[in-house]
Amino acid sequence: MSSHDGNFYRYTPSLPMAVIFLVVFSISLAAHTVQAFLRRSPRWMLCMSVGCLMEVIGWAFRLWGHFNTGFSGWIGQQVVLVIGPTFYSATLYVLLGSIIGEIAPHNSSLSANAFKIIFITADIITIALQGAGGGMAGSAETDAGVATGSNIMLAGIVAQLVVMVIYSVYGAVWIAKSRKALDDKTKMLLYGMIISSLAIEVRGVYRTAELAQGFHGALADNQMTFLLDAIPSSIATIALNVFHPAQYLTVSLKEETSATSSLSEKPLNKWYSIGRKTPPSTESVAV
Repeated sequence: MSSHDGNFYRYTPSLPMAVIFLVVFSISLAAHTVQAFLRRSPRWMLCMSVGCLMEVIGWAFRLWGHFNTGFSGWIGQQVVLVIGPTFYSATLYVLLGSIIGEIAPHNSSLSANAFKIIFITADIITIALQGAGGGMAGSAETDAGVATGSNIMLAGIVAQLVVMVIYSVYGAVWIAKSRKALDDKTKMLLYGMIISSLAIEVRGVYRTAELAQGFHGALADNQMTFLLDAIPSSIATIALNVFHPAQYLTVSLKEETSATSSLSEKPLNKWYSIGRKTPPSTESVAV
């Protein structure tokens, strides 16, 4: 496999850049993990922690790359940094699906469950493609094998970007139809989701252009353009640290599947505060 005197990056990864983003993603990882266990936070928000962990690993590889520009560290950071944000996407899909189901499901062509299933399935497919491509590239013994792995990763990234754009358009249409039903807390949460989604899309455009040129195109071999991955990925995770469901929802979400009413022993809706100013009366709970 081709390299410049053993340097698979074609440059020496910046030590300050690696340290800065390693710290940024480590802080966001710690924050998401703590936030996921707050009283009002759904456990599936731990997907953000998984995405951040992959970013931390990727930037640790790049830190190592400052001292060792060999193949192992280079391919390692390529794979984990490409895959990491798919876990951010998964969080956004579940979050919007849950909100749609509780505020104005009649304004959605898909049921909340169908929405989640469709988008999460698509996200899993993109993760599988990117992981398969990365694995192939990492185990390849020839340039042709690395190129094939790169192309499979590119297919996964393009698919992820397309799915995210469809999600954003669908969400925008639903928000426009449901704007009168949204309270201030829900709007703040949606602002954070919009910021995160746009950041993921910007990063997806960059990654698509980068891998379309192969692992060693003009974009991949320019360290400064890599900021078009690092900065949007940082914004995507930090936005959901700041605009976190635990902060903008007023009831416990972690009990969605276990909370029971005193009258019926059936689960009460734990998202009622998103679109309603008061909880539903106990009279409305089926006995």
